[in-house]
Amino acid sequence: MNYLLSYNHSGNTWVRYCIEFLTQLPTYGHKKFSISQRKNNFLNINLSKDPVVIKRHEMSNFELKNNDKIILLVRDPKDAIKQGTSISSEFEKYYKLIVLFENFPGEKHIIKYNDLFRFSTINFIVNFFDLNVKKDRLIELENNFEHHLRESKSIYQNKMMTKGAEVETIIPKEMLDYVRKYI
Repeated sequence: MNYLLSYNHSGNTWVRYCIEFLTQLPTYGHKKFSISQRKNNFLNINLSKDPVVIKRHEMSNFELKNNDKIILLVRDPKDAIKQGTSISSEFEKYYKLIVLFENFPGEKHIIKYNDLFRFSTINFIVNFFDLNVKKDRLIELENNFEHHLRESKSIYQNKMMTKGAEVETIIPKEMLDYVRKYI
């Protein structure tokens, strides 16, 4: 199975949108729910098919098999952790994903948040996961990239307010430095 791992607000809605648009197959999160279903299946996904990618914000290593593939999306925690949450417990979730990624023996790749908004990165993800894409949709995505970025944002339901400096003061420096070597 292909897994898209990320802490919340690190770009997985955009990546799932692109994958569903390009393959017309579902991606699932913790529930059997395609990203396209948030807007009445506006991407015309074949919902009767198995998912091509599963998104996780939290995961344990016993869920992964050695032949799985994972991509970890990373973003600076001060830009990802939402206001009104416990910084230390949320940072621990972020940290655990990186440790899971490091310990996974199979095929894996890490992608930084700012790199997600280039067509070449989306193309890399499609190739890494060995997805069968519709050629006409690949051309459409490349030619109208900004339009599709706006479309994906229209289905994003959570508004984010960052904690910024609070992350810097609450999280031990060595842990923050460990995470930041990936971002």
